[in-house]
Amino acid sequence: MTLITAATRSNEPIELAGEVTREKGKVVVVGDVGLSVPRRSYYHKEIELVVSRSYGPGRYDPVYEEHGHDYPYGYVRWTEQRNMQAFVDLVARGAIHMRPLITHRFPVAEAPAAYELIAGKSAEPYLGVVITYPGEAVPTRSVEVPRVNEKTPIRPLGERVGVGVVGAGSFVTSVLLPAFKQVAGVELIGVVNRNGVSARNSARRFGFRYAATDMKELLVDPTVDLILIGTPHHLHAEQAEAALTAGKHVFVEKPLCLTRDELHAVEMALEKSRDRQLMVGFNRRFAPLSVKVAEVLRDRREPLVVHYRVNAGYIPPDHWTQDPAVGGGRLLGEGCHFLDWMVWLTGSHVEEVSAWVMDDAGRYCGDNLVTQLRFADSSLGMLTYVANGSRQSGKERVEIYCAGHTIVLDDFRRLEIARPGRLRPERIKVWTADKGHAEECRLTVKALLAGTPVPIPVGDILHSSLVTLMAHESLRLHAPVRIADAANDEHHR
Repeated sequence: MTLITAATRSNEPIELAGEVTREKGKVVVVGDVGLSVPRRSYYHKEIELVVSRSYGPGRYDPVYEEHGHDYPYGYVRWTEQRNMQAFVDLVARGAIHMRPLITHRFPVAEAPAAYELIAGKSAEPYLGVVITYPGEAVPTRSVEVPRVNEKTPIRPLGERVGVGVVGAGSFVTSVLLPAFKQVAGVELIGVVNRNGVSARNSARRFGFRYAATDMKELLVDPTVDLILIGTPHHLHAEQAEAALTAGKHVFVEKPLCLTRDELHAVEMALEKSRDRQLMVGFNRRFAPLSVKVAEVLRDRREPLVVHYRVNAGYIPPDHWTQDPAVGGGRLLGEGCHFLDWMVWLTGSHVEEVSAWVMDDAGRYCGDNLVTQLRFADSSLGMLTYVANGSRQSGKERVEIYCAGHTIVLDDFRRLEIARPGRLRPERIKVWTADKGHAEECRLTVKALLAGTPVPIPVGDILHSSLVTLMAHESLRLHAPVRIADAANDEHHR
């Protein structure tokens, strides 16, 4: 067997390995080298070529690396973790000597110079580069950002809403934080993220006072009034419950929960927290064109028929949102938006929900589905959610029919209102789609400062969440589900 551990674009290592390996031998490529295999030597000797995955079996497997499901010894002896354990054990026993490999040491304060050396910015040769840390350093749970602390003193309680953030992912940093930062009365206190570097970068970017990797820092901070939760979906309910129990107001980016048990736990925490408030990011209620639709239908005297079509696009099966235990799938993770919008527009609760999914042999993870809602006021709602459509047709389109009206809302950019007795429909067009994110943040802060309820009634939040869970249950049962029966089950838990 010949091992290639070099790192070069050259094809020479693979050629040399073919020359020195015996007949019917094996060449294992561990490093990153050219792979133009010379046919002559490999063919005549029948050499087996193996390209080794870094660290070993388990690498790049989310089930192994992220969820901790190990491979059985009888099938895979040397996994990523076992390889590392064996190596560390050999170093500890002195069987492997690392010191001869170390050519440079840099204190952490001079770390940029170490990377410049490795990047080849100097002609100085190197092999092993070690970054050293002071032995007297004390681990901390949070890192202050002095640049911000010096400029903005904390205002007195009652004049501001101190915001703490858990989960500084792309949606939070690109949409929600810019929206909250623009609201008068908001004080950005602390940001928590699993990755400490990301947390600190977000703290510097938005002006938080400190960054941390543990949510407990926000729970015990008396200057934090509102906790914004933007973590992966499976953590929402647990973190909302913890924040409410700690006496904090909560803003959860949808969904609120993934199971009925989680919904029940949040509801119990909300009841026990007395005056603490819960807001969920059902932002489409607050979109300007949504508000216009509601104004047109304000005085209606008959039920609505609503069709909400979502051309959501394809997401691969290995994406975290498709993991039932983490993202919950797209009906729970995103479908709640559109079901809540119909609950809001009708102003009525859902009595029965039915859902069907297209059999796609696992290609779309059940992302092509239809959900029907029957409301207490006899309105009918339908959500058509698809992942197999064309991007050219836009993402969201709503059609509403009522008392001679036909209203079409297209991607929150165009609104067409055909009224009875009018020859031509009214048309409204905006250049930039506004789905209500900024308005929901502004109204939430305004309510907390005034001591009034947040803009979405808690009853609507719990009901829309339950309806979404029951739609998912209908998919499982292949049968309609009555919401009253499900609510009674919750009540008697």
